Amino acid sequence: MMQPIALDQVKQIELEILRDIDAFCRKCNLRYQLNSGTLLGAIRHRGFIPWDDDIDIAMPRE
Repeated sequence: MMQPIALDQVKQIELEILRDIDAFCRKCNLRYQLNSGTLLGAIRHRGFIPWDDDIDIAMPRE
């Protein structure tokens, strides 16, 4: 059975995922942008919104 993890741990894992996505996109010359709560948190909170528990990115269709 999976054990629940704290929101701070979730955010740390998400940050690592986002770094991997960024590295992949840079390597493959793909564009993406932060979106929704992730963008708001990056600007307003210099990190995550305290109650947010996901990452939001958008990519152009091309």
